Amino acid sequence: MEAEVTDTKIFRALFRYLARFIEFAHFDVKKTMFRVRSIDPHDFCYVDVLFYPNFFSKYNVEKEWSFSIDCSRLGKVLASLNAPKINIKIEEGRLRLSAKEEWNTSFIIRWLRTDIFDLPEPNTFDYESTINLTTDELAEIIQKASAISHEIQFVTSKENNFTVMAVDEDYSFIASPSQPHFKMNIKSPASVSTIVDYLKNLRYFIMKCDTAKIFIGNNKPLRVDLKYGNKGVFSFSFSHKKKEPKKEKRESRSGTSLPRISMKTFL
Repeated sequence: MEAEVTDTKIFRALFRYLARFIEFAHFDVKKTMFRVRSIDPHDFCYVDVLFYPNFFSKYNVEKEWSFSIDCSRLGKVLASLNAPKINIKIEEGRLRLSAKEEWNTSFIIRWLRTDIFDLPEPNTFDYESTINLTTDELAEIIQKASAISHEIQFVTSKENNFTVMAVDEDYSFIASPSQPHFKMNIKSPASVSTIVDYLKNLRYFIMKCDTAKIFIGNNKPLRVDLKYGNKGVFSFSFSHKKKEPKKEKRESRSGTSLPRISMKTFL
């Protein structure tokens, strides 16, 4: 397989930000797509990245490959390649990245695993609500919510209302559009709460994409799809808080977190 990347900024940024919370990336390189998937070490976030062949200025796949590599090392390598073009070559057991600047540079990263079933497909869900936002709006909401809490909650209602909240003891943040100017598909009320830190780590990358689609469901992972024109879709699913049945009021204890479900539950 040989490919050439000229849209290097988004390519480098993706792996730089992914390396902040995932360790290993599983690649599926096919004639129809260049796919990267992973789950973070805490099983809270599932990553599914699709680059279509038209993202690359050159894309030639004679043999399809599936393998895993160290994402942290990959992010560092790509960050060091500042050339306007990055060349990718995949051969048995290794990934080669090269660029022509004042010096001709080349990096080789060995595969870690080759099992094509190493990372299963996630289950599909019928979400109660979907919200289409600009990426700038989503990034701003994430920044404001993360100033209050480590958790963020998305809520929709039948009245076509969409609310984002963050609460931490004596502090709270609530936001809803005064006049919604984006598409909302709300089939029934839904609410989901998840860790905001993952989204915060992705905030600057989110702003580099074109549109964001949020999938909200009861007792389902929060899913965020970022579109990069017609060249790629970057999907992130975040584990939701498990709701506990209401009990008799008791003396409060320190901490506000509820048990959280592993993303592997949904694979």
